[in-house]
Amino acid sequence: MNPLRNQTCTPIDESTNPLSESEIAELQSNAPHWEVETENNVKHLKRQFAFPDFSGAAAFANAVAEQANTQKHHPRLIIEPGLVLVDWWTKDIGGLHRNDFIMAVYTDDIYARWDLISGEKDEVEEASDESFPASDPPAW
Repeated sequence: MNPLRNQTCTPIDESTNPLSESEIAELQSNAPHWEVETENNVKHLKRQFAFPDFSGAAAFANAVAEQANTQKHHPRLIIEPGLVLVDWWTKDIGGLHRNDFIMAVYTDDIYARWDLISGEKDEVEEASDESFPASDPPAW
């Protein structure tokens, strides 16, 4: 089990420092699909998520936004047709904080459960529903 799962974000104050390279490396093992990138000399944690259409991408971005509001830690979200870029960093400290990795894990969990949350179905599920509609179950 991921040690960051179910943790909550902690408040940031003027004494909070960005993570060191070794701390980033240690925490990144809990968010292996995320890339650490430097933008304007500030480290960010970024990942792209694919969807079949714009509506799915927008709905996912809204789910991430709801979790961000709950934790009071907000990402940059870029929504395109079939794609969402999620970018975590802690603006107040100009770098990465443990909170960013906690939120990356929450984001991964939302994506992992997306079919259940959204009701979206893959091709096999769609074909199954067409073959055996819920109103016409197979006779046993």
